[in-house]
Amino acid sequence: AERTTQKPDLGRQDWIVEALRALVDGGIEAVRIEPLASRLGVTKGSFYWHFKDRPALLYALLSFWEATFTSQLILDTAELATPQARLRALARESLVPTVHGVDNARAEMAMQAWAARDSKVARRLGDIDLTRIRYLTDELEALGFNHARAETLAKALYQAILGLYAARAYNPDIADDAAFLAVLELVLAE
Repeated sequence: AERTTQKPDLGRQDWIVEALRALVDGGIEAVRIEPLASRLGVTKGSFYWHFKDRPALLYALLSFWEATFTSQLILDTAELATPQARLRALARESLVPTVHGVDNARAEMAMQAWAARDSKVARRLGDIDLTRIRYLTDELEALGFNHARAETLAKALYQAILGLYAARAYNPDIADDAAFLAVLELVLAE
């Protein structure tokens, strides 16, 4: 493996975000060190400053995905006073078209496609799904729903956003953010 003692041109997150872009654009096969370096305009040495090897990058990509697209969203809404306010804010944040310059919906779909091909990634994304659904369930329980109903509604909301993301990729005419927000309001009014 090529190593460098020079100061890296890019930060670790730059590599991770570029890996996410590559995943979105070409699937997991596109997440390769040399093409990433080329896309970033640097040598492979910059990569090895931050990562031991490709598996380390892939692990970091999954961790970045979880932190940015799950944990941070929850933290961003945590200080709001009511479950309704937190759920509405979380919904709006989930609808943001790009995060770190990467299409949010396409990134979600690319991660799922990767998980469909790799059982370790599938387990990790399964855990992320459970975290997301658990958070929604907890907020709905705080609104007064019993656990079973809260969990069912949480899954319905989660599946609705995933469906919206999928539609954004192939039929933007039905990918209606207002429709998703209307579903949330129906749940809150129940």
